[in-house]
Amino acid sequence: MSSSDTRLYSAIAKFLGPGAAEETVASLMETITTVVMAHPDAIEELFPGMKLVARKMSAEERAKVMNAAGAKAREKAAQERYAIALPHVQRAIGANPAITLRELAQTLDDAGVKPLRAAKWSAPSVLNLLKAVGLREPAKT
Repeated sequence: MSSSDTRLYSAIAKFLGPGAAEETVASLMETITTVVMAHPDAIEELFPGMKLVARKMSAEERAKVMNAAGAKAREKAAQERYAIALPHVQRAIGANPAITLRELAQTLDDAGVKPLRAAKWSAPSVLNLLKAVGLREPAKT
């Protein structure tokens, strides 16, 4: 029995007695195991900061987890940038429906909206923005 199991057993034994406590702890641990196996993300809800398994991840597993977390963070950052840039783009398109991508890039630069990795907006980055928010159809390949 682990220290947390022992603490749980002791607490239940005070109220139900030793025999009932053993059955109750065994039943409870079985229920928790069933829930966690069916819903692995529940472990964080049940035991904050605890890991599902006490083993080190391989380099491949660690890279996979980190890549997924990075992709999620990049997607969130992109959505935040789109929310800032979109009103400027919509206003410019409303004023001139025939506006070019370069003119849209200049509009964003003039408005002080910064792209993620560059000093200024470019036509391809504006096109990517328009595709991401659904104002332009992605090219068919």
